[in-house]
Amino acid sequence: MQSTDLISLLVVALGNAQVSGTRAPTIDSVEELLKLDISGSKEKYARLRFFAKDAAEGATLGDWLLSLDGLKQLRLIKGQIQAPDGLPEGTSPAMLAAMQGGSPILLMAVYGEHCEILAPAMVMPPAVDLKVDDLLEFLMNASSATLIREQLAARHSNLPRTPNENAWQALLRHLPEQLPMPVVESLKIALNNPEVADEDRKTFEGLYTSRSVAAQPRFEFKVVGRADGVPPKSDINEATKRLKDQLNAAAQFAQAKKLDQWSTHFRHCAQIVNNGPQQVDPMLGLFDQCGWPKTSVNLLAGVVRSWVFGGKGSWNDVNLNADAEYNKVSLALLEEVQGGIVAASCTVPRG
Repeated sequence: MQSTDLISLLVVALGNAQVSGTRAPTIDSVEELLKLDISGSKEKYARLRFFAKDAAEGATLGDWLLSLDGLKQLRLIKGQIQAPDGLPEGTSPAMLAAMQGGSPILLMAVYGEHCEILAPAMVMPPAVDLKVDDLLEFLMNASSATLIREQLAARHSNLPRTPNENAWQALLRHLPEQLPMPVVESLKIALNNPEVADEDRKTFEGLYTSRSVAAQPRFEFKVVGRADGVPPKSDINEATKRLKDQLNAAAQFAQAKKLDQWSTHFRHCAQIVNNGPQQVDPMLGLFDQCGWPKTSVNLLAGVVRSWVFGGKGSWNDVNLNADAEYNKVSLALLEEVQGGIVAASCTVPRG
């Protein structure tokens, strides 16, 4: 399972470690494996950031969590899978689970008497570091400044205006210090107008090239809702039993279809859920160090091995899509795998 599910569980594990005041020595190795920067010290990795509305820019996971007064625990919630537009009819939830982003993830911050829901959003950094002052200086020296201003204002004329304010003034009033990429793109379109002087185009091209930046996209988690009350603790034993039962059912189905390799795999997964893995994965070892109960670690290890819904040679590639029983077994297995993820993350003792 090299997917956002395990990454998000690692976030939960590290979050609870921060809340309890511990820091596992394997964090650096996890960052290396995932190519994520959890500490905020490795510029070459994609930074994993959490931001509340009032969080300071640049705050990392630990900074942000420790600043949340009264935070007891982080929990993982699996959202409902939604089929994107344009997919063929008959696309099953198990097939959707194989697609990146097909299964949305939410985090729940648990306090003493209420919860806050945090949702991730992919943030695309600007491709160029241009400020409003750069725009004004460019226009001050451009021979086609009036035309460029008119074109820009026309493309953003839907902004609210005060009395006696024209579209250009309204645009300037709404611009942040950093020029948003939609405005930069509008400026490029305006400069393509044949009436704009070639010298103005060349000046902007030079400015744009000199201010180009190469930054990786990042995920930011933001508070999107609040609920009074604290949810009950998940029953790890029930979740474990349901997943084992479904793995055994999948094994029986695979055996009946003479898919011996898959039958063996599912039975092996059930054994991991029950007894734990023979050899602990380095990433999963982090959960032990962050205080996860052994039953939760075993369930999580089984979930990791049971995620068979993506990649070449996966369970989705078994050519039985027209078989109603195959689809039924696949959906039931997916639901219990996802249920195991939630149960494993929600059984961590509160700080």
